[in-house]
Amino acid sequence: MKSRFFAILLLLLGFEELLVNGSECPAPPLLKFNCDEKCTAMLSAFVTHSVECTTTVEDLRIQLNETTEKLRTKEALVESINKTIKLLEHEQLRTFSATNGCPSGPSGIYKTELDGLELFEVPCNEDGWMTIQKRYDGSENFDRSWQDYKDGFGKVTREFFIGLEKIHLMTKSRPHELYIKLGEFDRSLSYARFDHFEIGNETESYVLKSIGACSGTAGNPLEYHLNLKFTTFDRDNDNFKGNCASNEFGGWWYGNCADCMLNGKYYRDGIATRTNGIYWNKLQSSGYTKSLASVEMMIKPKLS
Repeated sequence: MKSRFFAILLLLLGFEELLVNGSECPAPPLLKFNCDEKCTAMLSAFVTHSVECTTTVEDLRIQLNETTEKLRTKEALVESINKTIKLLEHEQLRTFSATNGCPSGPSGIYKTELDGLELFEVPCNEDGWMTIQKRYDGSENFDRSWQDYKDGFGKVTREFFIGLEKIHLMTKSRPHELYIKLGEFDRSLSYARFDHFEIGNETESYVLKSIGACSGTAGNPLEYHLNLKFTTFDRDNDNFKGNCASNEFGGWWYGNCADCMLNGKYYRDGIATRTNGIYWNKLQSSGYTKSLASVEMMIKPKLS
């Protein structure tokens, strides 16, 4: 760049020869022009000043690039910090006390806390209902042990059971409603809503203490299970001569077995080979051989 500048400058000044032996650099001894000492000094000063200016511009360009890069780095850092702050604020907003029920806001997975338990995740909908059990495709095995039903199992984004201990702690702290949504394979939906749902503690075998008044379109076979204890295949608390959980393929509040059973085996064609499917007998006119396509159990604090 500099050599081109000098070449143009010297041409303008009347030089007759600029290149020597193929070099672009001007060779003063071969330059053919008449210039006295004053002219030579002025020319030398001009060239020196031009070189200094060119060097200064190049330095400034380098400094500008370095400054621009530093600014970009700082902007990226600020953006990263802002994202982190937003994530922290978001997490704070989506964490709540389970005894107070789901927060108002969009449907989604929220983190909640209960006395004596670590933070855990629950699905909440926009109407304030917290899902405590969900079935819809048979991806989760519900033929589980007492400990599993106590602690909970499955994935809250798919099929799961929240855990009896959590349900007990929430429903003992204040009155809760229970909402059960039932789906059949013909895509029809029914529901049952109970205005006071509560279960006991582990010492009481998580007995179904209360369901309250029932409303909805699905009838009330859960009434049969009131005051019955929870049974699993390894903890027999029912009134049957055998173990209903072993025969029915899942834990439930059994008596002489069940009028409804929402933790049974999932049949993808809706036809149970035994009385061990997912059933709600007020809906299934064909008896216990018809199994439901989906079920969702939800709770929320009762409004005073």
